[in-house]
Amino acid sequence: MIRECTETDLREFYQRLRFKPTISQNSAAVFVGRVQGMLKAAQEAKPDLINWLRPKLKVTRKTEFERRVVEDWEYKALVQILLNPPAGHKFNSRKEQRAALWRDAADAVVLLRLTGGRLNEVLRMKLDQFNWKKRTVRLYASKTENERDVPLSKGIERVIRARVRQGLTKSESLSTDTNLSGSAFVFARATMATFDNTIARACLRAARLAKLNYGQANGWTCHSLRHTFITHLMKVTGNDVGTVMKYSGHKTLESFSNYIHPADEGRIVSMQALDNVDAILTAQGSADGVRSNESVKKRSRKPSQNKQVAV
Repeated sequence: MIRECTETDLREFYQRLRFKPTISQNSAAVFVGRVQGMLKAAQEAKPDLINWLRPKLKVTRKTEFERRVVEDWEYKALVQILLNPPAGHKFNSRKEQRAALWRDAADAVVLLRLTGGRLNEVLRMKLDQFNWKKRTVRLYASKTENERDVPLSKGIERVIRARVRQGLTKSESLSTDTNLSGSAFVFARATMATFDNTIARACLRAARLAKLNYGQANGWTCHSLRHTFITHLMKVTGNDVGTVMKYSGHKTLESFSNYIHPADEGRIVSMQALDNVDAILTAQGSADGVRSNESVKKRSRKPSQNKQVAV
């Protein structure tokens, strides 16, 4: 039955999904992608399907929510309110446990901004990933490269040392670990399957209290800090693509370019540069005036020659 599946069947399936009122174009593309993934898995698992021409259908997904760079004041406001909730704010239940969760969210936001990692990469970090001598942090990922090293900045060290000192790290055996080079999780709740969603919800609640334009509709979530990390490093390194791609873990320029965003400074500098081009024509009034002015400058720069004196 798998051999009978053709590209026409995939296209027909995609079109049927698209015309369903309850399914969007992006959701239809996701379903078709899953089907193609199952066909690929079947081909790799069955030896008799090695020479089978697996049907492929390219479907495009429209970006529903655009990412953007997080402003410095937004990043600071989110971290501060996570660390210091308003005095009038009351947690629904288990106040101390909820306050500890917000502390985890604040540290996670700082580490996201300083490492450029994904949320699952940062929340599952262990202390043995920090090389204090080489000043690097090793991040493990399954989406792109298996591992990569990023700089261990002072902010990262401050957060990690504080968590170790306050007993907020925990090993897999559920015993508190106070050794900076141990195998303990940086976040004690890292073994929870729902920890990622819990941190994301804490950031959303805190952002609402701080009256920040947070959320996918506003282009800013925890993952936007990865966009901010990459865009910031591209600016300060003079567009050193090789170095920044090494830190971000991207394999292709196509995927890497999605994380680079234009800055206001670049727009202003570009406008000034274009205004300077127009000044070439307007400064002297005409092209003839420009040429005559240039010829005068060349003659003035030409060194004077010594006249030969007859003996």
